[in-house]
Amino acid sequence: MNLLQKLTALMEENHDTVASLSRKSEVPYTTIDGLFKKGYANARISTVAAICTAYGVSMDYLIRDEITDRQYGMHDIHDLTDREMTLIDYFRAATPEAQDIAEETLMNHPRRQEEAVSAS
Repeated sequence: MNLLQKLTALMEENHDTVASLSRKSEVPYTTIDGLFKKGYANARISTVAAICTAYGVSMDYLIRDEITDRQYGMHDIHDLTDREMTLIDYFRAATPEAQDIAEETLMNHPRRQEEAVSAS
């Protein structure tokens, strides 16, 4: 889904019109209307950020077509422990091959598989 498709879905679910989204996001009506009429290729970051804030979604979710999880990027970094933060730093610094190994190790961990089975 592209930005306009996601925005349309968010507006429909929240029973918003261009006018009500304008009020909610404090983005001028003509700017939001222009997104639908002229496209979003030249949209300002501040416009997209205000719309994201109004709907409680991340900019990544709204602008990246491949992301369909509305909660993507919305985890509060302050909820992570020091250990989790350190592991994230290590993961980011690792080579792509090492990241693949780490991901496969965690995804195939026996406890994770047991939890998946018990959840279904």
